[in-house]
Amino acid sequence: MKLTILLTTLIFSLSVYSNIIHNHMIDAAYFGETATLVEIIKTNQVDINYQDSEGRTAIWYAGYWEYVDTMKVILAQKDVDVNIPDHYGIYIIDWVSYEGKWESYDLLKAAGAVEH
Repeated sequence: MKLTILLTTLIFSLSVYSNIIHNHMIDAAYFGETATLVEIIKTNQVDINYQDSEGRTAIWYAGYWEYVDTMKVILAQKDVDVNIPDHYGIYIIDWVSYEGKWESYDLLKAAGAVEH
């Protein structure tokens, strides 16, 4: 019984820690804090495609705000997926095209983003 409680507590703690790290990653992308993002990626096991409560990823926010340096760090990650829609069905490539954010658009297209 005590072992079960201990394991449950440990698993819950790791899950909370994982959510905190991933939310910091999203925040760093949202605010263009490239150095912070590099440290998060370098020092932690993160899912670069982690989606926040709106379904948006780090590349979604960095692209939206056209933080080119931040985008380059994200796009350099081997598992990054630039074709993940948010929970509203919006793809970042379509949004930056609509907004006329051409630096973001060019980087996303070069990374394999597909317009919808």
